[in-house]
Parts: sequence; C-alpha cells; structure tokens
Amino acid sequence: MIRIISPHLGDDWKSVQLKFIKKYTRREFDLYQYSVPSGTMHITAINRCMKRLDKVCKAGDICILLDSDAFPIHPDWLKRVVEYLSRVKYVAVQRLEASEAKRLAHPCFVAWKYSVGLKFAVHGPKKNPHVRGSENQRVWKGLHRTNKKPLHPRLYSVYGDIIYHHGAGSRDVSRESRFKEGLSYGEDFWKNPAEFIRRIR
Repeated sequence: MIRIISPHLGDDWKSVQLKFIKKYTRREFDLYQYSVPSGTMHITAINRCMKRLDKVCKAGDICILLDSDAFPIHPDWLKRVVEYLSRVKYVAVQRLEASEAKRLAHPCFVAWKYSVGLKFAVHGPKKNPHVRGSENQRVWKGLHRTNKKPLHPRLYSVYGDIIYHHGAGSRDVSRESRFKEGLSYGEDFWKNPAEFIRRIR
C-alpha cells in the first residue's frame, strides 16, 4: 500500500493537494491529511504523522511524507520513486539552493519503505527538520530543483520534475511582508495552480 501523509495548518491546501495527488497517482493509495494546531513546530507535526504511520503501516508499505503545500505533478512520479527505492533507502527533496542545509534531506517530500524506520531531527537556530542521518548521501536519492523559470531563489520549486513545493505556503505573514519576502507570486498560483506550475517548469 502507498501511505501518503501530510500535516496541515488549516484547510487552505487540502483540496489542491488532494486534486493533484488524485490526478497523477496511478496506484491505490491511502491519504491522511493531518490537521495540527496553529503554532505547532514543523518537527512536532512531522513526528505526529510518523506516529500515525506506525499505527497503520505494514512492512511492505511505501510511506510518503508531504508538506501541506507540496504534491506530485507528473504521471510517472510514483513509478520513478519506486524505482529509486529499489536502490536506496529513501528519496527526498535536496535543496541545493539552501546553502545551510544543502546536504540534508528536506521533509517537504520524503518517500521510504516503512521497514526502513526513518527518523527526523532538527538543525540550525530555527530548528528546521530534516531526515536524521541524511548527511550520509550514499543511502538516499536527492531530488534537485529543476525549474526552468524560477521566480524566487527558494520558493515555487519543482524537484526532479515530479514534485511541486510552494514554500512558506502556511506561513502567516502580512501582505507587506509577502511582497518583501518574495511570497506575492503565490497570489498568481491560486488563480490557476496547474497553469502556474506549467509556466515555471
């Protein structure tokens, strides 16, 4: 079974995430969109998701963790992930564009066989989460940014041509701050998500 789990602060991203997962996933899957209270630390939300997986998963299941603002955008995404997992322990976004964490597996997208028993840790002053032990890059496959038309150094990203990650999608900031931080392109996304992603690919 394919077990997809995603922590959500509120309901803003649930429907669009579900739409893209249904459109591009060609195998049976179980999706659990886990609602967490506002202010919950990212690592706490992830660990709650992991506890949920422990309750439902069997040894042969494939687990996929997605940030609320991340989802597949390619019809062969799952086929590719399964192929990668035949050679490595897990597949994850690797944000080479983030110099302070470019060697680490980012939890906006991580896929692994449940039997591997993945764990998460934090790094840096902001306690950003990552897969524990991902400094050893020989055991995992990193999905790198493939945008042909990047709008921002870190946000609105396509990874491995199969996963879209909006970035800061659940961040509660003022309109003025959104423009200052380069988040305002997100307004274009909500007009037509599929067209927005097509343009940046």
